[in-house]
Amino acid sequence: RSLQLHWRGVERTHWIVTHSNGQGQHTSVSYSGKRHIINDTVILYGAPDGSNGNNLTLPVGEYSYPFALALPWDAPPSYTSRDAEVAYYLEAYADVAWKVDPHYKLQIVVHGSVPQRQLVAATPISDEQSYRIPTCCCCCGDSGSAVITAEIDKSVIQLGDSLRVKGKVVLNTGKEVQ
Repeated sequence: RSLQLHWRGVERTHWIVTHSNGQGQHTSVSYSGKRHIINDTVILYGAPDGSNGNNLTLPVGEYSYPFALALPWDAPPSYTSRDAEVAYYLEAYADVAWKVDPHYKLQIVVHGSVPQRQLVAATPISDEQSYRIPTCCCCCGDSGSAVITAEIDKSVIQLGDSLRVKGKVVLNTGKEVQ
């Protein structure tokens, strides 16, 4: 029914403060927060909410859908610690009617400032994930498979850079998939 890309960036924090009353009793209070830096969806094919019903078909073959995603100029760099995280993800979904939806999630690491020698040495990154497409449920066998490939034009980016991402979905079903 659709092919979608979700571009996510999130800040998460969590910490615990423990107080003592001086008589051996301790009270702990947990604090946490979450803020979305980026929360965008790009529809590459079909309709975002399945409003086209189960009638939209994608014929057997290989498809390419160009798209662009923006990283806000003030986005903080990636960070992970015990109490905090800043993380960016690119998720690809194929919404297949009455099937388990193949999906792929790729973490994007954003650096604040990068030495010039690292930028020059940046190489493309590519990864691939395969999924089986069940006929109707877990016990009826498979009607084929799907392969989702994601490729990024460089392994190091910094704020203000453009990032070219290429995605590919190959349906190996031998028939049209609704």
